[in-house]
Amino acid sequence: MSALKEFFENLKERLSALLAEQQESELYIKLKDQYEELPPNTQKLVKYFSYLLVSMFLLWMPVTNILDSLDQNNEFSDRRYAVKEFLKLQREFSQIPNVPTAQAPINFKGTMDQKIIAQGVTTSQIREASADNKSTLQDVEVNGIRYFIQHVTVKQALNIAYELEQVDKSLKVEDFELIAEQKDPHYYDLKLRLINFTPKSTQKVSTNAK
Repeated sequence: MSALKEFFENLKERLSALLAEQQESELYIKLKDQYEELPPNTQKLVKYFSYLLVSMFLLWMPVTNILDSLDQNNEFSDRRYAVKEFLKLQREFSQIPNVPTAQAPINFKGTMDQKIIAQGVTTSQIREASADNKSTLQDVEVNGIRYFIQHVTVKQALNIAYELEQVDKSLKVEDFELIAEQKDPHYYDLKLRLINFTPKSTQKVSTNAK
């Protein structure tokens, strides 16, 4: 309230000084003479219109200041909310644990071979065990290992696929194919491929670290 009162007092002083200055000008004297020559009713209209203009001017300045203050307050609130949300997201991201990089399936070959042998398969039946990395995804590296095992039963094949997938939680069976033997239809050749996924950016970092 004191600031508003001081504003009006300063405005009053400035208007009084301006009016006193204009009263000595030729334009003011000429307008005053013309005003005095007007009929009384017209003088009243001119006077009311002048009061209206002054009132509008006096009201316009504080209203404009108030609107500017409201805009600045809204802008400040929006920025404060944005900063608050940013800090909240930053805290949430900082609490997310680092996801370990999945190892290439070929790194588990020794463990996988033992799992296969545990199902009654000999090493001579394992005709192929090699890395098979094929990626059709833009941001993901698809790492795989392919097995070709001869002369196994359906039960052995299913158990092998299950056990190999359990070697690491990142591994998934992608290809599983049984081909019946011509000599003995009770036995099959097993083609098996297991894969996992690694973000390419993470893969590059791990390679550079080595």
